[in-house]
Amino acid sequence: MKKIYLALLLASFCIGNAQINWRRSSANGNYPTWMGTGATLNTERGMGALNDKMYVVSRFSGTKIKVINGVDGTDLPEIANYTGVTGGTFALNDVEVSANGAILACNLQANAYANPATPGSTFTIYKWDNETAAPSIYATYVAPSAAEHVRLGDNFSVTGDISGNAVIFAAGRIGTTTGYRVIRWIVTGGVLGAPTAITIPALTAPTSLISATPLTIDANPAFLLKASGNTLTKHNADGTLAGETIANAVIPLSANDTRYFEVGVKKYVASYLYGGTNEYVKLVDVTDGLALASTVALTPTLGAIANGNGSGGLGLKVEPDLVDGTANTITIYTLGCNNGISGTTLVKDGLTVVLGNNDFSAAEAHKATKIFPNPARNEFYIAIDTDIDKDAQAFIYDIQGRQVKSAKIQENVQTIDIQDLNAGEYLVKVVNGKNNNTAKLLKK
Repeated sequence: MKKIYLALLLASFCIGNAQINWRRSSANGNYPTWMGTGATLNTERGMGALNDKMYVVSRFSGTKIKVINGVDGTDLPEIANYTGVTGGTFALNDVEVSANGAILACNLQANAYANPATPGSTFTIYKWDNETAAPSIYATYVAPSAAEHVRLGDNFSVTGDISGNAVIFAAGRIGTTTGYRVIRWIVTGGVLGAPTAITIPALTAPTSLISATPLTIDANPAFLLKASGNTLTKHNADGTLAGETIANAVIPLSANDTRYFEVGVKKYVASYLYGGTNEYVKLVDVTDGLALASTVALTPTLGAIANGNGSGGLGLKVEPDLVDGTANTITIYTLGCNNGISGTTLVKDGLTVVLGNNDFSAAEAHKATKIFPNPARNEFYIAIDTDIDKDAQAFIYDIQGRQVKSAKIQENVQTIDIQDLNAGEYLVKVVNGKNNNTAKLLKK
């Protein structure tokens, strides 16, 4: 009876994590009707996403924030209230989403410096508490002088929860000079701090399309910076170079909007690639450092329509495995300026990425080794949906890396007794022929 129950549980897991793989794009011949075409190209430049929703700023027929169903790509009712949203070169240009669901969107500030500041010369981030709420001004930045007036709003990022702790970045170029600034806001306990202007070294290829993503959510985070036409670099919190880069062969020069995130012990960078045959997102594993970055997967290309601004963006959804409690699916939402939008779910096996053909598949997820329940008390189960090798074994290690237990695996759903282990965190390594998988286990 136990095995029947476990089999049903595993079956429901595999169905629940079916692959999301939709495209509304020029490549697919179903380009969204609300995106610019012909003489009105370059009207959609920024996007954000949270869970099963994607948000895109569109200026094709009036400035608006479009809302897209992340599961199937269909349009949902767009945000309707823009009271007080005004000023800047464009009133809205990019949109992001806080982990608490608040929607934040910024203007594009390329206008000349003004003293006293005017709405037209102030970089402004607006906040909607939800899709039906009225907007409020959440954050602003006014340069202290004409010599410090930086173009902002081509790209900004919100990492974390603005009702708790978060980091907000915007970055740009000072006029046509070689001066560049990253503007940073720290949110602590739901309280927004004052903006800090951070000087970064001059870029090799001049651009105002610059993406910054923090490596931690704290008061003084180091960050990665990816500017169009430039190598991805790591920076200390004060803007100085930290001496680490990702090779252009891995993250090319023609990339900008970039996100850093962690899943378990794994570390990743996702970056939006534009131009020519690009217009997609590349996922890269940087667990062993930026210099050893390796490509994990690509989302499907959106098309090859000219994107002279290199505009576009990405959003991420990391979802816990319903069986073993370890995050193992990553959905990437993509906007390619002039080329369309997409949602692609990449399936992750525990702490080991399982590749399909360029992108992941639900079939690959079905082959993954699972451990559950997690946390566990007296026992847990290892479920393997492939043939069991005659020498298959499980090894359990404590946090000091010492092996504390081993067990032979003889069934596809194998019970492992852990009554003799102390409460705490362990690593479970499953060796089944040529396949090795490792996952964290919490013993209560």
